[in-house]
Amino acid sequence: VVLVSGASGELGAAICRDLAANQVKTIALGRNENRLRGLQSELGESMVDVFACDLRDAAKLTEVLNKVVASHRVFGFVHVAAPSLSNLEVLDGQMLEALQEQWQVNVFAFQQIVSALAKHMHDGGSIVHILTQYVFDTPPAKLAHYVSAKAAAHALVRSMALELGPKGIRCNSVSPGMMNTAYSKNVPLRIKQIEAASNPMRRLCAVEDVARTVTYLCGPGAAFVNGVNLPVTGGGRMP
Repeated sequence: VVLVSGASGELGAAICRDLAANQVKTIALGRNENRLRGLQSELGESMVDVFACDLRDAAKLTEVLNKVVASHRVFGFVHVAAPSLSNLEVLDGQMLEALQEQWQVNVFAFQQIVSALAKHMHDGGSIVHILTQYVFDTPPAKLAHYVSAKAAAHALVRSMALELGPKGIRCNSVSPGMMNTAYSKNVPLRIKQIEAASNPMRRLCAVEDVARTVTYLCGPGAAFVNGVNLPVTGGGRMP
């Protein structure tokens, strides 16, 4: 059983579908309960439970995690959840609030979930955090709150890989290129066209590209893959 946060979004749902197609059962965690129930209806027995929770609410998240560990033996965790994007200059008056929101979901909630689940992963496990291609080099302007949270999460994943590895728990991350989803709806079409033309594959990243990579990292084929950040960018980033 793999817990997927952000499962009510396009990418999270795609990951649940791909895991199900590979005979992996999932628990869906997300903010939109109607979408979660719809996904559960679609996937049937492959989705063993759903929980509606805003990851900015640490107390509610603790309550949900207690129910998860009491009811299920979780093998893996995929952290997809992320707050909405907004364009803010680093000196913008709203930057502090935006930083707090991004760090709460990308770093603090991630740590909270791993802390609750890892102690029950006696037979090993796999933890995957969805980052962004912008952790590799020069970030775009006006996204310091988003990129800094993802960069901090990257460092946390590597530390977890070091400390949880002896317990048989692998910790990795995936850094996708720009995707044409609702999450990037505020990005101008021209920017998306430039992004697609700038990588050797000449297209944007699809949610299915990321989902297949996550399934690999959760599976036996990645049994000795630990502390890795895989770019899913069509060759646009070659770290």
